[in-house]
Amino acid sequence: MKEAKKKLDTSVGVSNDLSISALGAFFVYLITGLFLAVGFWVARNKFSVDLVSDPSLTLFLLWSIEFPVVVIIYSFLRKAPEKCSCFRAYGRSILGLICGAFLNALGAISLGAPIGMQYLPRTVHWSFLMSVFTVSCLSAAAAAAAFPMTLKEAMMLILRISTAVFGASWTDWHRLFASMKPSGNVEYMIFIPAYGTIIGGWFGAWPMPLDWERPWQEWPICVCYGAIGGYIVGQIVSLCAMFFFRKDKHLKSSKAEISYQNIEWLINHRSLRKPWEREADNICQKSSLSSPMANASTTLFALSSSIPTRLSLPRRSESLKLVVPVAMASSASTAKKVAPAVIVGDGRVGRALQEMGSGDDLLVKRGEPVPVDFEGPIFVCTRNDDLDAVLEATPQSRWKDLVFFQNGMMEPWFESKGLVDTDQVLAYFAVSKLGEPPVDGKTDTNPEGLTAAYGKWASAVAARLQSGGLSCKVLDKESFQKQMLEKLIWICAFMLVGARHPGASVGTVENEYRDEVSRLIQELAAAASAEKGLTFEEDMVERLCAYSRAVAHFPTAVKEFKWRNGWFYSLSEKANAEGKPDPCPLHTEWLRELKVI
Repeated sequence: MKEAKKKLDTSVGVSNDLSISALGAFFVYLITGLFLAVGFWVARNKFSVDLVSDPSLTLFLLWSIEFPVVVIIYSFLRKAPEKCSCFRAYGRSILGLICGAFLNALGAISLGAPIGMQYLPRTVHWSFLMSVFTVSCLSAAAAAAAFPMTLKEAMMLILRISTAVFGASWTDWHRLFASMKPSGNVEYMIFIPAYGTIIGGWFGAWPMPLDWERPWQEWPICVCYGAIGGYIVGQIVSLCAMFFFRKDKHLKSSKAEISYQNIEWLINHRSLRKPWEREADNICQKSSLSSPMANASTTLFALSSSIPTRLSLPRRSESLKLVVPVAMASSASTAKKVAPAVIVGDGRVGRALQEMGSGDDLLVKRGEPVPVDFEGPIFVCTRNDDLDAVLEATPQSRWKDLVFFQNGMMEPWFESKGLVDTDQVLAYFAVSKLGEPPVDGKTDTNPEGLTAAYGKWASAVAARLQSGGLSCKVLDKESFQKQMLEKLIWICAFMLVGARHPGASVGTVENEYRDEVSRLIQELAAAASAEKGLTFEEDMVERLCAYSRAVAHFPTAVKEFKWRNGWFYSLSEKANAEGKPDPCPLHTEWLRELKVI
């Protein structure tokens, strides 16, 4: 009987040297969390950067400060300390840091992380931070699962765990993550935050492909925030689990005092007992051979099966009322005149355009094919980088009906695709959140509004926007090109000047750095005028500053370089190749200052 008891004891859980109290786990979480906060503080106050303004430097500071702390702390929780010294655990952790960074970078790139010299430092330092999280009881591939993918695929990415604790014990990895059977507080410290990081990073990546035009949508900013947030939530849940299952452990230890002879007698004479008592015996037998998590789930299932429950819903249908404003009736009558359209992209702009319609529009998500037999315009409301995929999903016979709502210099892309005279819209309206009504970008210098449309479906676009309470002008080719270049100059100038002053919004640039942005606007306007042979209207600086006051809350960042500042930089490269002076010297200097080029 003693041998059987010994066998039972050694078949479950981990060795006693891998233990920590719930209070100790709290202090471990507190220390590692404080040093993570220290990393953010150093980045913000000593280097004047953050994840949005300079992701590479911020990520480097975070992992370099956090790594020594988590290695030292979790090395004291290592398995079999008598066989593995602290220095050996440190060495394994350093090796795990390098290998984990390589695996994370490889997984991130294969799952869709952008490739290029601009993003390489971000990916490298992100990979090292996630590898530090590996040492700090996070899985090596937890944040790689932050890319859009199924949760099942994300869970399959968990290949290894905390080199400082388990070392090369594949049995522990498999039991903990594949079988999901943690045992002991240290394993709860590893298990729950790891899955919290996976889920948090997975949800954190959702905003990346959306057309919100926010600087934190860039790789890997929102992925990092989501993973860190999921890790913190996982820590809180793991602490709750430790306190909960500690009580369950005490109950089981008191039951273990019963002799094995008595347990055997109870099992043999179970027919003499009441049904609910026999049910309890079955639960005790099964739960004694499983982890606390499985025990809790089994017990809850048994209780829920044996207790009759009934759910009654009150009749409240009389109190449910749909209040429709009178104003919607008039807008609905106006919407009947709006021509139906295919809307590609279900982001903020796409949804807003659908709300302005009469209900006959067809909303197509990114990647879905555009139907051939649906007559009317095709509003393209995706990000610029998705345009190639949109064009491939659109039958060539429908290309003449495409209407592009994108910002930036589109002409080179149009020419490469044979869309020289395609329809375009300059959208000077803002939709702050999905589902909210758009705000017209009227300014004190242009109270009539700045939104403009050009092409075959320009009148249909104007009618739709006007039905939604927005202004829209229908312009000819030359007038539209001038206004398009003005908006390009605005976005290039204000974003670049704002990026030079971390944390500055568009309103801050207009109010505090007016001289800088005015000089850059004049320089870019002269270069664009010479390249296109156009003459802009006077007072461009005042017009663009007036628009900036209307959208003063917008953040600033140099993004979508190919479609924006990249066009002006191409003029500089062209002039240098021909031995001519740089038409945009200030623009080039500031791009180099920010290490964009």
